[in-house]
Amino acid sequence: AAASLALATIDMHIATLDIMYQAKAACILKEQEQASSYWDRAAAVTIGWAEGASEGGSDTDGHLFFQIAQELCDHFDSCDENNHSKINNLIVEEFRTGLQYVRSFQCERVQFSIDTIATLFQAILVDNLAFHTQFASGSDDTHCLLAYVSANAIAPFLRGVNPDLANTVEAKIRVDTSTPLTCVVEDTDAIYSSLKTFVASTS
Repeated sequence: AAASLALATIDMHIATLDIMYQAKAACILKEQEQASSYWDRAAAVTIGWAEGASEGGSDTDGHLFFQIAQELCDHFDSCDENNHSKINNLIVEEFRTGLQYVRSFQCERVQFSIDTIATLFQAILVDNLAFHTQFASGSDDTHCLLAYVSANAIAPFLRGVNPDLANTVEAKIRVDTSTPLTCVVEDTDAIYSSLKTFVASTS
């Protein structure tokens, strides 16, 4: 999988979740047009321009968070028969379902959709960190730096389950910004163990 511009937007899931909560707040206030607008905006922030030139996404030219899962699905055997990410399919399906909840003022079900999409985002972050950790080495600073970015993106979720999980990942993937810049990934087993514990606790 290529390292596309999708990595530049790896923290956009935070913006998406914030917009979805704005949709829920408008739902509670019975402001249907505003609630629907927020929900559509959250979907656009996640999916819009993610596909690049290819329907369903490509390996190189998608630009949003959605594209990361597309890049990784072949590696993790999580593509469907059309070579589209199964995780992305679930995200799109839940956005559609959530929109129906928003429009019908089923605000508690909107929260269920938010939680479901958040869990799918976390799955993408876990896969992304595992992938770049696997390929990082002393001679491959690109994967090492991408592992570092990925670790920082998922750390708040890890910390929410157990601070030790976040501390372990952050301690094992480090960047020294002095000249020359150096990046280190060490004790990959500890990193994988932290990710497995996190996945088990959120399943």
